[in-house]
Amino acid sequence: MGNKIKYQLPKVEEVFGSKDNKQLEIFKRYGVLCAPLDAAIVMGSASTNNYVNGVKTLKNRTCWYWLNRGKGKEREYYAVNALGSLCYPFKDKNSGVVRPMIRNASKVVPDFKEKVLAQDDKVGIVKFGACLSNSLPDSLEKLIAMQYNTGSMRNHVVGRDSKYGLIYDIDKEYYCRVKSSKAVPTFKLSNGKTYEGGDYVWLKYAPIIWLWDKKSDTLVSRRGLYCSCYDMFMLNHANSITNNISRKVIKVEEESSLSRVRY
Repeated sequence: MGNKIKYQLPKVEEVFGSKDNKQLEIFKRYGVLCAPLDAAIVMGSASTNNYVNGVKTLKNRTCWYWLNRGKGKEREYYAVNALGSLCYPFKDKNSGVVRPMIRNASKVVPDFKEKVLAQDDKVGIVKFGACLSNSLPDSLEKLIAMQYNTGSMRNHVVGRDSKYGLIYDIDKEYYCRVKSSKAVPTFKLSNGKTYEGGDYVWLKYAPIIWLWDKKSDTLVSRRGLYCSCYDMFMLNHANSITNNISRKVIKVEEESSLSRVRY
C-alpha cells in the first residue's frame, strides 16, 4: 500500500473559511451540506428527517457531521448541522456521521491518477476505497432475501465483517445483512422503501467517492459515512472481509482499510 494513510476530520476554518481564507475550494464550490449514506441511517447515526430547504425528497436528504476538535483545555467537539451551520460545543457524542479527510492525497493514495474520475484546475472527483453504503433496489433485495431464507445464500459466503456478520458475493458484488437500529421507529432509504427500527436491511459495499481540493491536495468524502463515536471515530470498511469463511481473500480494493479517523 505504500505510505500509510491517515484519516482525519476537517477543521472549522477549512469548511467555513477564516480571515486567512483557509476555506477549501471544494466547500466553496459544493457548499457545506452533506447527504448521508443509507448505512449511516440504518445504524441510527443519521436522521431521515433533515432535507435541504425543507424539500422532502430522497435527493435532498442532509445530515450533520463531525469536525475536528476545538482548541483549548476543554477541546469541545464541533459539527456542521443539517442546515449547514457550525455547532458547538459538544462534550459528549454518540451518533452522527463523518466526512473523513486524506491529506497529501496524490502522494499517499496508491495509483492516485487512475482513481481520478474527473477534474478541472481546482477540484476533482476521486473513487478510492469501499464501505457499506446504500440499500438495494426492491427487486434485488427481494431476490437476495428469498435466497437467504431458503439457505442458498450459504453458497455465496466469502467473508465476515468484524461487526456486522457475513459477507456475500453475488456476481462479484458484495453485500451484508445488517440489523437496523431501533433508535428510529421508521426510516426511508434511497431505494424508496420504508423500514421499521430493528428490521434487517441488505446493504452493498461500494466505492467511496471523494472531493479533491487540488491546491491543498486534500480529499474529503462526498457523502456522510457511518461512525461509532465515543472518543474514537470508527468507519465501517471493507478491510475486515479478508477474514473469510471460504478461505478466499476479497479485495474490494486493497487500500480500502479505513481504520480510524484522527482528530
